[in-house]
Amino acid sequence: MVDLGVELAGFHMKSPLIVAGGIINEKLVLEAMDRGVGGVVVGTYALTPKSRHPPPFITKVECGYVNAYGVRRSLEEAEGFILRVVEKAERDDVLVIGSVVEDDVTKVVEAARTMHGFGVPVVELNLSAPVLKGPEGLDVERLIRDVKSDLKVSVKLPPLISQGALRKFSEADILHLSNALGPAFALDIKTGRPILKTENGCGALSGPAIKPIALATVFLASKAMPSKPIIGTGGVSSWKDAVEFIMAGASAVGLHSALYARGIKVLDEILEGMRRFMEREGYSKPEEFKGLALGRQSPQPF
Repeated sequence: MVDLGVELAGFHMKSPLIVAGGIINEKLVLEAMDRGVGGVVVGTYALTPKSRHPPPFITKVECGYVNAYGVRRSLEEAEGFILRVVEKAERDDVLVIGSVVEDDVTKVVEAARTMHGFGVPVVELNLSAPVLKGPEGLDVERLIRDVKSDLKVSVKLPPLISQGALRKFSEADILHLSNALGPAFALDIKTGRPILKTENGCGALSGPAIKPIALATVFLASKAMPSKPIIGTGGVSSWKDAVEFIMAGASAVGLHSALYARGIKVLDEILEGMRRFMEREGYSKPEEFKGLALGRQSPQPF
């Protein structure tokens, strides 16, 4: 009997799939919660909007997508939606992770606690938003300790982070690896102008092109921190991709661009593909092949 359930930082999820942050279509997020996902990331939000550039927010390129969503709504503006997600998650057994960003450490802590006050059990600090200004003079260890005083903390990190830099985030409850790769640029040859209307015309690359980079980041992070819960995100578009991230050490797998490319049905396809793979290979739960690429099937003490 195949059970897709996994554990992530003390939370049980009914499947490893997580809808990653940045989905502007709120209806899509709510619908995904009916399709077997184990978790959703809402946001990124801030105390005040950071970027409200006009559409488009995502554009197709040969190797994937270039996107730039910005932070279009404040936490106050998004409160109603977040509360709807939290209420639905309680009924549907879905983990909610709330993503926040701000431009100084004090505001990051305030935003995290505001998000937690909406009933979100895990707050994600977006420390790698490619097209946004991050906190100045960030003391990462202190920030994580301050936020962790009364809640669980995930950190969203860039795809090219070094193992040495990764150690600064070891106090986080969850590592989310990784964000889109920026800067990235898409050009309209009819006008000679950038397709995205951000301040500098740039966005960040997501989709299949970044999968090998994201997969390597997860593998190296899991090797360095064997017991650290990891969400592996970046270019996942099939059940095979999801299996690879788990074999590389991820506890859960994030999905983003594939939802734009193939619609909500991609969730059904990935979950069914994972079930068939596990039945075929004799696995009863994802934990049995987690970290297989590192020569282990279960986490070791950190």
